[in-house]
Amino acid sequence: MNKRKILLFVLAGLLLLIILGWVFFLFRGGETSPTDNGTALPTTTSRPGASQPPRTTSTPVTFEKVSDKWILAPRIQDNTILGFDLADSKLKAYSLILKTSQEKPLSKTTFAGISAAAWSPTNTQVLFKYRDEKKRQTLLSIFDLRQSLNYALDGFTKEAAWSPDGTQLVIYKELPHKNSFYLATIKPDGSNEQKLIEVRVSAPNLLWTASDTLVFYSKPVPQQATEKVFTYSLKNKILAEMHIPIYRSSPAQGISGLTLLASPDGKRFLVTYSSDDNRALFSAVYDTEKEIDPSKEQTADLALIKLPFSTLTSKCAWATNGENLYCAYFSSLPEGNYLWPFAYWMGKVSPQDSFARFNWKTGELKTYSENTPYDAEGLDLAKNESFLTFINRKDLNLYRLKF
Repeated sequence: MNKRKILLFVLAGLLLLIILGWVFFLFRGGETSPTDNGTALPTTTSRPGASQPPRTTSTPVTFEKVSDKWILAPRIQDNTILGFDLADSKLKAYSLILKTSQEKPLSKTTFAGISAAAWSPTNTQVLFKYRDEKKRQTLLSIFDLRQSLNYALDGFTKEAAWSPDGTQLVIYKELPHKNSFYLATIKPDGSNEQKLIEVRVSAPNLLWTASDTLVFYSKPVPQQATEKVFTYSLKNKILAEMHIPIYRSSPAQGISGLTLLASPDGKRFLVTYSSDDNRALFSAVYDTEKEIDPSKEQTADLALIKLPFSTLTSKCAWATNGENLYCAYFSSLPEGNYLWPFAYWMGKVSPQDSFARFNWKTGELKTYSENTPYDAEGLDLAKNESFLTFINRKDLNLYRLKF
């Protein structure tokens, strides 16, 4: 009897050990498989860096074709998309309320030779760039939808950009016969020109930021760096240089393939640029509020927040909060003897874009869709961040991406 009791105690102990082992295994297994749902866990870093990958999440989305026509400069206005129909040469509105988009003309006026368009912040006026074949010139005009009037700017005006409130434009004029090159402001009807400063810039890009500062620099060309980016304070009447902390082997080299996109508050810029030989493409957010000492590399890490993907400013849109940046980005750069970003602009490469949201403040990356059949450009984002629109360069149709 004593032997039987001992044997029973031994068997009971072994059984108890087996049960405890299974309990331990199950609980431990649950703790070590947090990514079974396909979503990576967030890290504890608040700002992305070279050794700190951004926090990543994913969410399902829907792509919808809005129009099978080539629409230039699509602009979201509530449940409507405004744009210029290149086939009909008219400004149109596309309603998103119904399942099938309903288009209607915004004006009976037709425009010939349009190559670019920019809506005013109030969506009531449009800045056009067009080709005048008789004069053999590229000219600018401003169309007022409220009055159905078109104001042509003189041939000396080479570039223009809207003010944040849409009541003025900054223009760049070239008068070589007078040896005069300058920035000025005008009203949307072309009147009341106010000269700001004499400055000569080859093929300038102009930005009028919400901080009442003008930013301008030369458009990038292959194998020639942009030497300087200038700022002009409208309040203090001061011309200065913007020191974007991008490392170069020589400070005099400038920045290759440079493009800028200002945040809504004008304090940060999406910066896209290439390597010195134009073989690689990079993207970053430049925070102008961070003090930079050009002689110290560590200050550059605080001011220049590198994006975890390569993109271009024409493939991105800022959210109104100035923190979220929505982008279509290159899933991978195709192999070959390409000069970036010029190979893309010239149509030599046609990527399969991925779509994501990046928060420069927290470092969170939310991926919406990867390796899509779209090559997106001309992005615009709804104010509530529920959807964005883009032109697919593969078929030149207008699409909506719903989040």
